[in-house]
Amino acid sequence: MTQDGASEMPAPGVGHWEGERLEVGRRYMYRPEFIPLLTEYLGARPGTRILDVGCGSGFLTRLLARTLERVQIVGLDADEELIAQARRELQRENLDDRVEVVCGDAYQLPFADESFDMVTSHTVLCIMSDPAAGLREQIRVVRKGGVVSAVVCFCHTDGLPHYHGRYPLPGDHRIDELNHRLWRVWRRTVRPQLLQVDHSIVNQDLVWGFRDEGLGDIQVNGHLMLAAPGDDRIPVEAGADYALSMHRQNLERLLLWRREHGEELAAAGFGDAEFEELLDLKRARMAHLQEEPSRVKEVMEVFTDPLIVIRGTRRS
Repeated sequence: MTQDGASEMPAPGVGHWEGERLEVGRRYMYRPEFIPLLTEYLGARPGTRILDVGCGSGFLTRLLARTLERVQIVGLDADEELIAQARRELQRENLDDRVEVVCGDAYQLPFADESFDMVTSHTVLCIMSDPAAGLREQIRVVRKGGVVSAVVCFCHTDGLPHYHGRYPLPGDHRIDELNHRLWRVWRRTVRPQLLQVDHSIVNQDLVWGFRDEGLGDIQVNGHLMLAAPGDDRIPVEAGADYALSMHRQNLERLLLWRREHGEELAAAGFGDAEFEELLDLKRARMAHLQEEPSRVKEVMEVFTDPLIVIRGTRRS
């Protein structure tokens, strides 16, 4: 992410992200069993100095600090509100002695050459209007022999099917159909314009970009984050709060898309009638859980988020 107004730098292409949305979206999806895999894929090691570019509210930054011993971590983001929230979270978790967060530009990192043993980013390169420029900056500030890694999302796909479990509600398959159609239209029309990037090829370009920028020992892996609020390891109240929060955010996003991009989406094949039908179905789903929160165990809904992890080593 970048700050507006950087001289001769590409436009950031993204606006403000809500910290609570970032936190909720990952709170249950990064389950304990995934964390060792994630740190291995990123190339994170104990006793290293790490930079987390585009740290947002600092969820991944804090996760690395809690997971790895003897690390010093710096998180950077261009959004001052997110940095303020990250500082609050660090103090709340007593991690501010090992983690520093700063406001800065991902295209012009405010650090000297070879300042870090490892640089990583989480779903940042895939929303940058010039990911190659961002990657070059990350390479500049990592030491020779150090690791540069990134987690990137499947922005060029139409997403995975949703897993509903045993819903006693009609319309589940229709929700799937409408969701799939809407995401396909959104990703192929509106989203590329907002981010000023061609999302039909962005992830392939990012993988090649690691090699093009001179990194060696390229490794590409991935993981599928899962969150099931009905999991018995999660208390009923917490699971219901999480599920309702995710559904509420989804409703807000649908309303925003229709308000700001309804004409474009309608022209591409997803009109107001489809929006109304999808909104009604999702409101019915929320009402079903609100009426009796314990139904979260019966529902056994599963939220999924497929991610690619790329890493390489600076050779010179």
